[in-house]
Amino acid sequence: MSKYTDHDLVKMISSDTGTNEIIVELILKDLFTKIVQLAEEDHKIQFREFGTFFKSSRKIPIRSQRTEKQIYSLGFKTSEVIKKKYRQNQ
Repeated sequence: MSKYTDHDLVKMISSDTGTNEIIVELILKDLFTKIVQLAEEDHKIQFREFGTFFKSSRKIPIRSQRTEKQIYSLGFKTSEVIKKKYRQNQ
């Protein structure tokens, strides 16, 4: 399995669309910034036939205290379409 960086994706999209790499990079960075901002505000962001981004949380115990600390991260749930395609390609 190959590993791609954000720069690799920018180059591929730029080549496929004929759009300047700088424009593609700005759009992608803005897209992911908006996804994170919306998730932080407890919104779910759904891309049909791809998946859903959401704010995920879990509680972790704090050793020195009798409390728990809430940890938040960006979660992603893969769509059934993507799962099916992945299973077919294995």
